[in-house]
Amino acid sequence: QRTFIFAVPIDSIIYFAVLSGVYGFDYYQLHEAAQRRTERLRAELAEAELTTLRTQLNPHFLFNALNTVASHIRESAAEAVQMVAELGDFLRAVLDLGGRHALPVDEEVSMLDRYLAIQRIRFGDKMHVTVTVDPNATDAQVPSLVLQPLVENAIHHGIRARQGSGRIWVTAHRSDDTVRLCVMDNGRGPQMSGAALTRRGIGLQNVERRLRYLFGQQYTLTLGRKQHAGTTVTAVTIEVPYHTEAPVVGGQGDGQAVRPPRRADVQLSPSS
Repeated sequence: QRTFIFAVPIDSIIYFAVLSGVYGFDYYQLHEAAQRRTERLRAELAEAELTTLRTQLNPHFLFNALNTVASHIRESAAEAVQMVAELGDFLRAVLDLGGRHALPVDEEVSMLDRYLAIQRIRFGDKMHVTVTVDPNATDAQVPSLVLQPLVENAIHHGIRARQGSGRIWVTAHRSDDTVRLCVMDNGRGPQMSGAALTRRGIGLQNVERRLRYLFGQQYTLTLGRKQHAGTTVTAVTIEVPYHTEAPVVGGQGDGQAVRPPRRADVQLSPSS
């Protein structure tokens, strides 16, 4: 048996090693650049979707608000004029938000107060609203205009259907690293259950999708009946992580991009 040994010059070994390293490094850079482009495109898509979702609420809100103004023109022209003025202030504040998709809780509550000013003129003594904010939660970042559609739902499905006056409670609390927003009303409650809850108005679906874009899987959104202030109320509750800086659009806080949610992802579970 013969053994053949071929001597390879050390220069050739070094050359091929360097060549492999150069090609490997170039491939790594191309791969990283492609990854960055993909993440940037995902973030841009999420930004566009969030903008679309927020602007989707504006025509919905305007339609309801203008209907309210129209119904008051014949009954009380003075109230109608005041409502138009309050509506103008609210819309100006919405425009001032620009591209901000998240706000501190205290600013979000201030936006809600502008909206409630319109509804208080409309309902007068028929609607009583109590807003309670935990001082430890005022700087927590939450989706902008997240409370308004929830309160609008409470008015439309709860207060408006009641005989006599109704109550709405809005609370914001912080527990360690979690912020909980809750909107409750003592109306008749949802006349549906299970999957049908997901179709209860454009507002809830819109809110759920915006939560998904801003917080990934790190949130909960529940709708159900519970006891509060000695009565049975319908409660919509949102829980998100406590952050004082606005969430990265298209990210989950760890740099991982969030894929846009499919419509089938919109699910609400009844609270206990």
